Amino acid sequence: MIVVPREWLDPPKEFSQAPFWFWNDELSEPELVRQMEDFRAHGVHGFVIHPRAGLPRDIAWLGERMIGFMRFAIEQAAQREMWVILSVFVNVVVAPTLPKRFGVSPPKRIRDNLPRNRAST
Repeated sequence: MIVVPREWLDPPKEFSQAPFWFWNDELSEPELVRQMEDFRAHGVHGFVIHPRAGLPRDIAWLGERMIGFMRFAIEQAAQREMWVILSVFVNVVVAPTLPKRFGVSPPKRIRDNLPRNRAST
């Protein structure tokens, strides 16, 4: 019989799974709360907010509404003793490939400051 440390059977919250929480559709505060409660109900006490292609245009990339939803999610997570990682840089790195693959383009201020690579041509 294999004996494992007792903590492995019921690990502390800081060792929770942390799924990527893809934001790729319309967002609302009640829906964010509903999904966070679902995470908690399944023993998930942390998550990575990961905005993706598919967000409505009125939730501009790193715009006021997106930042507002991020702030709201972080505040709600803190109230629930959950932890959050923001993953906004990943999309900026992937952004040069978007025009070719998805027919969308990052804002000009971002495009002008990205390193050039073969994927963007």
